[in-house]
Amino acid sequence: MEEGKDLLLYLDGRRRYLVKVKADEEFHTHKGVVKLGELIGKPYGVKVESSLGVAFYALKPLPKDYAVKFARRTQIIYPK
Repeated sequence: MEEGKDLLLYLDGRRRYLVKVKADEEFHTHKGVVKLGELIGKPYGVKVESSLGVAFYALKPLPKDYAVKFARRTQIIYPK
């Protein structure tokens, strides 16, 4: 993984987090803190542990992940 690239932190089937890898950044969640700087230079698919010992998987995001995780504006739908 390189600095500035997108990364998908996979916790389980419902919880996936799309983050950008930066050397001095941390990702905080209710399952602990993941230091993103420690992931630079490691391959995708590696298992990382949070500060509470919970396992996350660092995966390369797919186009589907971008579509689901990016914010979308609402659309007004008028009745017929």
